[in-house]
Amino acid sequence: MLLLVYFFTLLSTLVNKSTSNNSLQARATSYTSKGTYWGGNWAGGNCGFSTWPQPSNYPEIAIAGNLWESGAYCGACLEVTGPDGNVKVGIVGDQCPSCTTNGLDMDPTMWAAVTGNASPSIKDITWEVVSCGFSTPIQLINKVGVSAYWFSMQVAGANNPVKSLEISTDKGKTWTTTTRQSSSNFFQPDQASQGNSGNIRVTCNNGKKIFTENVSFTSSGIQNGSGNC
Repeated sequence: MLLLVYFFTLLSTLVNKSTSNNSLQARATSYTSKGTYWGGNWAGGNCGFSTWPQPSNYPEIAIAGNLWESGAYCGACLEVTGPDGNVKVGIVGDQCPSCTTNGLDMDPTMWAAVTGNASPSIKDITWEVVSCGFSTPIQLINKVGVSAYWFSMQVAGANNPVKSLEISTDKGKTWTTTTRQSSSNFFQPDQASQGNSGNIRVTCNNGKKIFTENVSFTSSGIQNGSGNC
């Protein structure tokens, strides 16, 4: 009996440790760089969020060009700490080619929160990616002009950065990979024609996969995914 209790105690410890390690890995990379003031440009930003409204209470951030990686951080939530310890979470909506390595441009609300309402200048900051904490599912958005012969889709509202999007037109038997377009944050396959509808599999950086069935590839507006990551 004692051996059995010991076994389950050890198993529980290992599970908890694994969960803790995964959580640490998700937040492991912390950047120290420079923060700058910027006017903001949500709908017209390089992330292409012209259809998805900016989430309330999440000021906009533009990320340095060296981390752009074809929009890999688009929609990611960043926890930024200013030189005096002020902390605020914002969301990436644009690229900042002129920013210093790993630097961030911050809109007026984000700047004021992080710097204590300092005058526009250059400030030392640290930052890391955190979960956005959205209670809603991911949003799937077709690009204007899509058809059965041209597929182009954006993922918005993900709690963690989106790693990939795949398409299935045979009910999940096979999957077609896509490439995120650096200039617009839309995912497109090598073979543009994918038909009118199918299934979508989104994978986030934390490894979670979201399977959504019967997604229209030709409609306008926002479609809900089956969950979030």
